[in-house]
Amino acid sequence: MALIRLADIDELEGIPREIAESGQEQYGQLLNTWRAIMNKPDLFGAYLPFLRQVAGPGSLDAGIKDLSALYVGYLNHCHYTASHRSTSGFKNGLTAEQMLAAVEERWGGFDARARVALQFTKELTLNPQN
Repeated sequence: MALIRLADIDELEGIPREIAESGQEQYGQLLNTWRAIMNKPDLFGAYLPFLRQVAGPGSLDAGIKDLSALYVGYLNHCHYTASHRSTSGFKNGLTAEQMLAAVEERWGGFDARARVALQFTKELTLNPQN
């Protein structure tokens, strides 16, 4: 039995439901993390737009964001995150070798922006107080 009940999309109304449907269409599934947060529709209504701001288009390209998120999953021993982020990485043009190099800290083959992002990811994940 699950420790946290996983809500279904048909339990939502209004904006939270629209956001869940959009997320499901965009990612091809409803992640269990989302379904857990959906128990609090107002929180979910704020969470996915926030996630899109972090993971969506911005100063860093999607590949670097995927490498960073994959590395966080690896550092935290979270197979769920690592699986989801590697799937996204493949979708965004990363190779298996690039993803492996990121988690094994073989960053020499990456450009300067990716190396800085991975170093920042490591520090923020392992030493958040700094």
